[in-house]
Amino acid sequence: MNNNKLENLEEIVDEIQNKIELIGNTLNLIISELGDENTEFQAKFISSTLSVDKFRDEFTKFVNEEGDDDIKFTMIEVNEMIERLKNGE
Repeated sequence: MNNNKLENLEEIVDEIQNKIELIGNTLNLIISELGDENTEFQAKFISSTLSVDKFRDEFTKFVNEEGDDDIKFTMIEVNEMIERLKNGE
């Protein structure tokens, strides 16, 4: 790959990263505003986020390394509940 194509690829990646950051910041604002006023929305958002296996697994690993006992216990319950749902229980 020549330098021109590599530079173009780097520019494209930078542009995508900037757009992802903007989307993330906007989403954080929306979730904060809605979640502070509506606990049902907050619970649904958390549930939908944790329903993504890869994200939940990474978050569980983070919680196990960095979290306090209360959040660890909560994640154990969440993971068990999701396993029961997957198994049709």
